[in-house]
Amino acid sequence: MRSLLWVITLFGIAVGITTLAQAQQGIVQFVFPSMRIELAFSLFVLLVLLFGIAFGTLARLIRAALSLPRRVSAHRQTVAERRARGELDAALRAYFENRWSRAERHAARAIDTPATGVLAQIVAARAAQAQRQYGRAEAYLDRQTEASGDERWMGELARAELLVQRKRAAEALPLLKRLRKRAPTHSGALRLEIQAELNAGQWREVLRLAEQASRHGALDPASLAQYRETATIGVLEEGGGDAAAIERLWRDTSTDLKTRPPLLMAASRALARTGERTRALEWLAEGLQAQWSSELAALYLDLGSELEAAQVLQRGEAWLAAHPTDAILLHALGQLCRRRSLWGKARNYLEAAVAIQPGAVTHLSLAELLEGLGESAAALPHLRAAASFAANSARTGG
Repeated sequence: MRSLLWVITLFGIAVGITTLAQAQQGIVQFVFPSMRIELAFSLFVLLVLLFGIAFGTLARLIRAALSLPRRVSAHRQTVAERRARGELDAALRAYFENRWSRAERHAARAIDTPATGVLAQIVAARAAQAQRQYGRAEAYLDRQTEASGDERWMGELARAELLVQRKRAAEALPLLKRLRKRAPTHSGALRLEIQAELNAGQWREVLRLAEQASRHGALDPASLAQYRETATIGVLEEGGGDAAAIERLWRDTSTDLKTRPPLLMAASRALARTGERTRALEWLAEGLQAQWSSELAALYLDLGSELEAAQVLQRGEAWLAAHPTDAILLHALGQLCRRRSLWGKARNYLEAAVAIQPGAVTHLSLAELLEGLGESAAALPHLRAAASFAANSARTGG
């Protein structure tokens, strides 16, 4: 289309010059000190046009020559960006295929290109992190890239995740607080901040953040419940509170969490430490009435041994009638009978516990009982068994 317009324009100029030459027979004269030049007016017009065309062509050539380095640089940048995007696509495919080493290798090749630098940086860091190469992951995140505001936020979130995974809460928390000022309800940042507070042992802060996450719907109910349970147990195990404070915390705890054995055990122990053993036993009894738990029953027998021991023993034996093969309950009953000097019952319960579920604790308890009864020869095999179980547990990390 442009060529057609040029042809039409040139054709019009030629027609105009021809018409002008026929209508105008004048001359153009140039006088110099030593010469005089006369040209027909039509020839003068033609020469002016030719000079204009030549000058324009020369100007375009000069401009093209001057812009050549910039155009070459732009072409090289385009080629580099195309190659970097290809590397980033390959890195993302490998990352989602859990091929961490390949993902890191491809992403590292795309970091130095501004168009892909931040995303490639994050992918490379996460791939190195998945390989537990934390030093390399930090090195990737430390590299300077031309990042916009949103990209910088994304890079800082990746750094915060790395710090949380490495349990460096002191460094992660200030960064996460800055991130959440910009996006208060961002579920990923909120979850990372909760995990960082957990690592730092800031249990009450975890409870506050969990409540905030619940209001905004930032986390799923299962995760929220787990965070609340862990934080509440942490608050209870810290101690330092009186019975009234523990009662308030327990009232603020949701009903579904109160039935969880680990939380109920922590609350009962904390209340018992304040001297409120009777109230602690009531909580345990209510929990056992809602659902059976060997650990709750064992704790009930342990805390109740210093109160009405006969009634506690009677209740424990009633539970045993309903759960005759519960090794944890048998061990707790054996320990309770030992404290009450009921040696025969204690021996029967502990031997039954060892027969049903042998372990380091049950073997050691039986060995101690037998030693106390003066039966050292009978106690020796149980001591060896307890040592063997303990060594195996240490080797397997259990």
